[in-house]
Amino acid sequence: MAPPKAISVSTLTLPSDTELLIVRAFRAPRALVWRAFTDASLLPKWMGPAEHPMTRCEMDLRPGGKFRWVWGKGATEHVLPGEFVEVDPPRRLAYVDTGETPSHVTLTFTQEKGGLTKVAMLGRLPTRQMRDEILATGYKEGTDLGYARLDALLPGLA
Repeated sequence: MAPPKAISVSTLTLPSDTELLIVRAFRAPRALVWRAFTDASLLPKWMGPAEHPMTRCEMDLRPGGKFRWVWGKGATEHVLPGEFVEVDPPRRLAYVDTGETPSHVTLTFTQEKGGLTKVAMLGRLPTRQMRDEILATGYKEGTDLGYARLDALLPGLA
């Protein structure tokens, strides 16, 4: 049996000069989607595009807990260090990116009708220029590629 098709691509809005909001629905229960976002063994299976796999995923999932996510190796390595500031399973997850692009990210998981879970990712950056530079790197497109991989992964986790 073929896995269910993606419900939709994500939508991007810009709530303010320093914020970006990406929303996507997944055909899975909220607890399962939460697990995919918070389990260090699952995150590397979907986060980011397949051609740039996550090579390291360390997470201390609690308020004040640190994380370190790494994609690639050597000269092409991209490191995202941060700290969790809110962990409210399975509703909200918030963290601060303490790396090159300091930002505050809040993920909200909402159970919808028909077995859907809506994930809203709100990123707050220090300046409009920084927000626009991140968007120019293909951030939304990379998020969509990762979310497509998550769509394929979720049926096998149930």
